Amino acid sequence: MKKWITITALLLLTSVTTLSQTFTLNPMKLANGWVVTGNITTDGTVGPLTAANIVDWNLKASQTTDFTGTERDSNDFNISGVSTDGKFIHVTTSPDGIQDGGTLYFSRG
Repeated sequence: MKKWITITALLLLTSVTTLSQTFTLNPMKLANGWVVTGNITTDGTVGPLTAANIVDWNLKASQTTDFTGTERDSNDFNISGVSTDGKFIHVTTSPDGIQDGGTLYFSRG
């Protein structure tokens, strides 16, 4: 009986272990010819995300000059309205173009 309880406990612990997941951004075209590419790695959480769930990133904004930021050389970031379904990271968009949507903001400096 003790052996079955131990095996059951190990299976339960294994099932709640999360694995990090990396999401590759589709190129985002911004004003004035800027394009943002890169990837974001989460701790494996599925559902609403907070800043603590994003464990690494590598983003590049390109125009005539490049700006590359990673977790190691960027400041803290602002995050709201961000979630994942395990396959994609979603940032809430404005429902009418006037109200605020979500925010996923990284900065250097």
